[in-house]
Amino acid sequence: MPMPTGGDHTEPSVDTAADDLADTEPSADDLFTERVVDTLAAREGVSARWLAESLDVPVGRVRDELAILERLGCVIRRGNTRSTCWYLG
Repeated sequence: MPMPTGGDHTEPSVDTAADDLADTEPSADDLFTERVVDTLAAREGVSARWLAESLDVPVGRVRDELAILERLGCVIRRGNTRSTCWYLG
C-alpha cells in the first residue's frame, strides 16, 4: 500500500526526544528506587527490615520495591523468611 504524501507531519528528531527526557523530573518512585539501589551498593547483604529502617520507610514498601527489582534482575535474594538478605544482581 503506498504511503500518503504531503501533509505537515514530521517526526521529532532524536535530539529533541533526548532533550525532552533530560528535562523530565524523576518521580518519587524513581527516587525511592535509586535510594534502595544506592543503599544496597554501599552495604550488600541486608534484610528488608534493615533497609526500611535505614531509609526511614515502612518495611512493606521496601519489600514491594525489592520484589520489583528482583523481577527485573537488579537484586538477588538469598535465604528465606527472616534470614533473607538482599544483594545487587
